[in-house]
Amino acid sequence: MVSIRKAKYLLLFLILVVLSVQLSKAQMQTDLIVDGRRTPTKCVFRISNPKGLYNFSNYTCPSFSQNIEKLSDTTVKITVNVSEFLPHPKQVLPITNIPQEVQKYLSPTKHIQSDNPEITKIAKEINESSKPKTEAELVEAVLTWIRSNLRYGELNKEITDALTALNRKSSQCVGFAHLSVAILRNLGLPIRTVRTYALCCCGKTPTHFTRHSLIEVYYPDDKQWILYDPQSPVSPSPAQIYLYSDADWNQKKHDECKPFCLDSNTHIEVMTLE
Repeated sequence: MVSIRKAKYLLLFLILVVLSVQLSKAQMQTDLIVDGRRTPTKCVFRISNPKGLYNFSNYTCPSFSQNIEKLSDTTVKITVNVSEFLPHPKQVLPITNIPQEVQKYLSPTKHIQSDNPEITKIAKEINESSKPKTEAELVEAVLTWIRSNLRYGELNKEITDALTALNRKSSQCVGFAHLSVAILRNLGLPIRTVRTYALCCCGKTPTHFTRHSLIEVYYPDDKQWILYDPQSPVSPSPAQIYLYSDADWNQKKHDECKPFCLDSNTHIEVMTLE
């Protein structure tokens, strides 16, 4: 009789533990998709460090914007807004009016082997099966393929190039970005990589930033770049801060932004998340 009572208490305890874990996970959701739209769409950060700040800058595109308000030499307020739905520019294919200064984002690089035969094969298959008429449709087709064929892998110190991500069928965010850029460049689109600080939380409490990788696509008719997250079917999460863009992985810029987010003196306050 006693053992049965103990078993009941143990079962109740386990149920409470499971519910607690599920609640904790729910509280950490700063990145939700509801009925195909992004929510939340606004995040306001207050970031401080007594030793000084990272050189944040304003950024604006149709899917993501951030405004920097320096409150002091050690404190900054950053307001990030994202679109509820991804923009769909009507740029038709093929693209021919690419400005000279943007053409460097069409070429293969060390980590983005867009001219590799395996990349070419995948790019051709995606293009033929999706039959896109606009650049936005082609981007959507490629990123849909990426999310269906690449899983998020374990953290490691290597910089995963596009071909490695393709062959392993798994990667961190860097590999997602590099493979996406490689396929899209192979198909004639100007694309660049982007680095951000992404917010990490414990329950509802922001604890630190980690580095995240996104991509930008250039639309010649509108003369603008649009920011995409290869791991998400909607606009990028507002719980992140745009740092810089480049044609490929930039170790120097990475080393410059890394210390600030790892510094225990960096304090993050989320003033608004809606």
